[in-house]
Amino acid sequence: MVTLQKKVAIFVPTYLNLSETFFYNIVSGLKSFTPIVFAKEKKNINRFPVTELHTGSELLWHQRISRDPLRAYGTSAEELKKIGVRLIHAQFGPVGLDLLNLKERWPAMPVITHFRGQDAYQLSRDILSRVRLQKLFRVGDYFLTSSKHLREFLVEQLGCPENKVEHFYGGIDVKHIKFKVRDLKQGRKNLKILICGRLTEKKGFEYGIRAF
Repeated sequence: MVTLQKKVAIFVPTYLNLSETFFYNIVSGLKSFTPIVFAKEKKNINRFPVTELHTGSELLWHQRISRDPLRAYGTSAEELKKIGVRLIHAQFGPVGLDLLNLKERWPAMPVITHFRGQDAYQLSRDILSRVRLQKLFRVGDYFLTSSKHLREFLVEQLGCPENKVEHFYGGIDVKHIKFKVRDLKQGRKNLKILICGRLTEKKGFEYGIRAF
């Protein structure tokens, strides 16, 4: 007897920016679920292949003219039901806000919104967005953050219920990082340290430089 895997719909603004390999780790690493990606636009597809991808840019112009935010991602509530989606994972806070109408029309569908950092801080600066976030926290099923600090920010500053949010660290596929033994006794002249990230204060480049 063949057991069909459960389908999870993953919504993201763009699939996929070169700086967002953490998202590809999620999509390519799923074992118990079959991922179906929905995005407003697509890029770098050859570098980040995915089994099933839908985008709003693929729709005809008259299909994109709609008050339903889901059309921008190339789908609708009816289509999600038809393909048998069991869970929706919204990447970034603004995407979670785009799915508010879906949650109201389809309350039985579990929706998880994943805050990454900059998205939460930007939304917190806009009064209207803060109001909509309160609604998202009320109707959303669960929320994830990329750090404990961000979790505290959502709870203490934005009003997210503490029992509905948890921090979730992104994993790294170590098979892509070859280990090489290095002997520091020979000095640090040939030792090279690579730090990758946006040049913002919270990334902590200052501390990485001071450490070496």
